[in-house]
Amino acid sequence: MPRLSAADGCPVVPQPTKEQVQQEYERIWRQIGSRSIEELVDLPLMTEPELRGTMDVLNAVVAPALWTDENLFCLVILPDGKPQLEHGTATDRASPTSV
Repeated sequence: MPRLSAADGCPVVPQPTKEQVQQEYERIWRQIGSRSIEELVDLPLMTEPELRGTMDVLNAVVAPALWTDENLFCLVILPDGKPQLEHGTATDRASPTSV
């Protein structure tokens, strides 16, 4: 299984603070910007294998993060949107943030 890091846009803190969650939330909204729902829906499919692997790992830790720490759960699902906004959606996979 690949190791994720901050460089991947993934959480590296086992018990993040509410402030860290808020910063990530605001970053995602800045990245979305003024895009319409239609623009988000029309994003191409993600094709890069490394990014798809990152998405797989994030999806695998969603449930454990939910039962471990609320802030960790938020930091697991929020970065899930970052690669999709930059490199296309992963709608062919189960993802909490797939458009």
